Amino acid sequence: MFGFHLITPETKNIIITEGEFDAMAVYQATGIPAVSLPAGANCFPPEIVQMLERFERIYLWLDDDIPGQEGAKKFANKLGRERCWIVQTRGGSEEGPKDANDALRQGMDLKAILAAAKPIPHKELLSFHELKTEVYRELANPDQGMPHLHTLIS
Repeated sequence: MFGFHLITPETKNIIITEGEFDAMAVYQATGIPAVSLPAGANCFPPEIVQMLERFERIYLWLDDDIPGQEGAKKFANKLGRERCWIVQTRGGSEEGPKDANDALRQGMDLKAILAAAKPIPHKELLSFHELKTEVYRELANPDQGMPHLHTLIS
C-alpha cells in the first residue's frame, strides 16, 4: 500500500484513503500516517486486513460519494467496526469536496474534518440525519445506485 513506509512500530492510528494524492494530503495536514488502497474503494485484498491488525484506530477516509462511503462501511466490517471511524469530507452536506486532496486544495482544515469522524453506526439503527443524508445521496446520484437503502426504510 502506498504510504505504508511512514508507519513506525509505535504507530497506533492510521488513515486509509482511496488514492495516493489523498494519502499525501492527509499526512501533510495531520501528521498521521496515511496509506492508499491499491485499487480504490472497491478493492480490499485479504492481505491488507492482516497488515492492519495491529492498529488501535483506523480512519477510513474514502471519497465522500456513494461508492466511497459504501466501501468504507464494508471495510469497517472486515477490520472491526469498534476500531474504525468514517471520515466524511463533506460533513454530511450535499456540497463540498469529494476527497481529502480536494479539501486541502480548497483550503479546508483537514484536522477538523478528521476530528469530526464518527464510528460506524449499527447497521439497523440510523438517525434521521443519517437517513436523510443517505436519501439525498441516492437522489443526487441515481447512476451510482444504493441497493441497501430500501431495506433501511422498509
